Amino acid sequence: MMTVEEMLIAENLEILTIVAGRFSAAGNYLGICKEKENGHDPLHIYKAQMAYLDWTIDLDNVELPFAALGRWQEVANRPGNIRFTATAIFKTMGELNRILQIEVNLQNQINAINSGVINDKLKD
Repeated sequence: MMTVEEMLIAENLEILTIVAGRFSAAGNYLGICKEKENGHDPLHIYKAQMAYLDWTIDLDNVELPFAALGRWQEVANRPGNIRFTATAIFKTMGELNRILQIEVNLQNQINAINSGVINDKLKD
């Protein structure tokens, strides 16, 4: 059975708490992570991700702190360049943890189906 920690390691993801930040001129958000405050690059959060939570540069209405999953990844329009990027953001840590547990449970069910465990149990 896979755990949340194992899934995060496998996907190179980190759980983060955004405690401060600012919008860039392009409308993306540069978040300062509680876990990475000492000289770490800010977490790049795309404008569309922020808008999904109804947070925009025009309103400057970001509710801190909030939670995110992040990892180092290549910048889409600049091959070879990497930055610390949010893969998902959530208004609360509880919401993030709930989604992670659902994802792990689903992956464990898929793994069980693929290994034949569920099929064998259905035959009984």
